[in-house]
Amino acid sequence: MLRADFALYRSLDEARIGSTVAHALSAERVRHEELVAKLAEAEADRLAQNELRVKEQELQNARAEMGLAFITRDRAVDDAKEARKAEAKAKLEAHSLPDSTGPMR
Repeated sequence: MLRADFALYRSLDEARIGSTVAHALSAERVRHEELVAKLAEAEADRLAQNELRVKEQELQNARAEMGLAFITRDRAVDDAKEARKAEAKAKLEAHSLPDSTGPMR
């Protein structure tokens, strides 16, 4: 009877140890899965931040390009004004010159 009790005790103890190990492994697996999920979330956050930085840089570049386009337009307008002034001055000078083809007095 003592042997049977000892064998029963031993099998119960092994079952308890097995259950404890299984529980510990399950807890480790859950912890591992939580860490993987946190890492994936952190990576997604990092990628979103990088994408936001890229979008902000693209916006700054677009603003700079618009600024340059306005400067170019303003210069073209100024150049056109100067060309019209020069043309008007040339016409005025041409009209004020004595006619060299006519008789001289």
